[in-house]
Amino acid sequence: DSKYVSFISNRDGVKDIWVMDLAGGEPRRITTAPGDLTAQMFSEDGTEIAYTVESETQKLFQTISVDGGPPSRSLSLPSDVRIRRMIRWVGTDVFMETQSLDLAKLSLLSGKLTMVPTLPKQTARPHGFDVSRDGRTLAFGAINQDGSSSIWAKPFENEARPITKEGYEDGSPFLSDASGKLRLFFESNRSGQEDLWLMERPGREPRRITFGSNREFVESVSADGSTLVFSEVLEGASIFSFDPRIGVRTQLTAENKRDITPSISANAQLAFARVSLASNYPWSLSSILLGSLGDNQLGNSRILLREGWNPLLSPSGRWLTYFRQQGSTQAPQLSLLNVDSGHSKALAEMPLSSRTFIDFPWYFDQQDIHWSAQDVLFFVHTQPREGPRILRLDPRSDTTPQRVAQLKSGEMATHLVTSPDRSRFFYVRSEAGKAGGSVQEVADGRESERLAVAVGELAILGLAGTALIVAEEPRLTENRVRLRSIDRGRVKELFELDAMPSSLRFIPGLNSISFSRRDSREVENLFLKRLDTLTETMITANGIQGVSFSPVSAAPGSGILVFSQHLRNSDLGIIRLNRP
Repeated sequence: DSKYVSFISNRDGVKDIWVMDLAGGEPRRITTAPGDLTAQMFSEDGTEIAYTVESETQKLFQTISVDGGPPSRSLSLPSDVRIRRMIRWVGTDVFMETQSLDLAKLSLLSGKLTMVPTLPKQTARPHGFDVSRDGRTLAFGAINQDGSSSIWAKPFENEARPITKEGYEDGSPFLSDASGKLRLFFESNRSGQEDLWLMERPGREPRRITFGSNREFVESVSADGSTLVFSEVLEGASIFSFDPRIGVRTQLTAENKRDITPSISANAQLAFARVSLASNYPWSLSSILLGSLGDNQLGNSRILLREGWNPLLSPSGRWLTYFRQQGSTQAPQLSLLNVDSGHSKALAEMPLSSRTFIDFPWYFDQQDIHWSAQDVLFFVHTQPREGPRILRLDPRSDTTPQRVAQLKSGEMATHLVTSPDRSRFFYVRSEAGKAGGSVQEVADGRESERLAVAVGELAILGLAGTALIVAEEPRLTENRVRLRSIDRGRVKELFELDAMPSSLRFIPGLNSISFSRRDSREVENLFLKRLDTLTETMITANGIQGVSFSPVSAAPGSGILVFSQHLRNSDLGIIRLNRP
């Protein structure tokens, strides 16, 4: 009804839903939800707000009056589904987008959640869904064969068709009418930067409606299509180094770009990806740069690859693995580059399920690629209808990768680690979509289990001498991990740590764990914790929200750390248009 705007905010220290009158006045909180709010939206008539909330024991869909009070409706959601965004409330059905980028429909009568078919994923992977107010038409973005993205429309009873041209990054459509005429707003880089656009009807040229230098995202459109609520997002990322010997932190890059995923070699070669601010994904408009770190400065920086992302240098700096995107299938192609000669070759198609990226900052915590101290590459390769294989490749001599371990269909291999003499190989084995897992060791051609848990997740951080350092996250909804060591078959409890599990890394040269931690105000910082003295050192000195950090990369031998600092803040804006 264009009277109120609602949003999720932690301005009081915890996430709750706030409502603000567009005629003026201060925002007011209407929920005190016991858990993590993940999505929210208004009902059709604007009198209620629906939201999803997660706790340690359950996931719920609830509704509440716009004036506040207790929930008026509460339905349980499946434990294996997480809601990313609520899309549309149509009659007794609520459409939502999951974290796995699927479209789901929740029946308020039966409480049943079902997945809605869109496009075959081998054709193009849909994302950014919207549903018309009459519930008859679906719109979404999808990747084209040339790597660009177009808006598609699909009546629920008919086939889908593209309604914007190829060659641009069009996505996140919002339908603004109920008559099925497909008047829609969408995000696009067709102006050379990320802006919001309006298409009155398919076949007409869209017109640009925002002109700021920052990225904008459509949040909601009023029922009559006259009011648009959007968020303006300030994003960026720079590479930093930290010398633990003298406690000096230095900014190495300061471009108006997103410099992410740094990787450093023993000879202080530094590789990282540079992604344009106009890109919605880490593989789009991304190049790989290489430079030399010396005297707390990055020198001789140059573009190593004009297309590529997620670089990983070998310890000697002679070799580099990276990803390239494979058209509309979005299947990442793992490639190997000889840094000296510039020769590159494709190695394998990597599983897409482990690399689904939503909003910046993007995280790369799968750790299914590993370089040994001798520059031997280990990686996980999954073929259709077959279980994953862990392969080994010596780029100096091997012509084809050699198999190290074979897993069953539905299993996953992550957190690959080798001993310094390469006589022992370790990895975490688990089942996709299920809790628990095991630490596996491969030695002398035989595989054995070293540790298994039935709940939570396991991660191998590295080797401290002969002891394997393992992190266990017992409860996936808490940022708390348990550190253990495994040495000659004996498991020893080390300590528990408040940390973001995906940030954990072991730094052998410092005998320390690096990690990120957020305080009660959601302010994030990087830390080091020694395994012997248990002393903590803060690497960063961040005091504001919206800043986050990548896991560190450590130079073998010297202990110099490099990491990426991300900035992502947003403000809400309102655009009023003439009624269609």
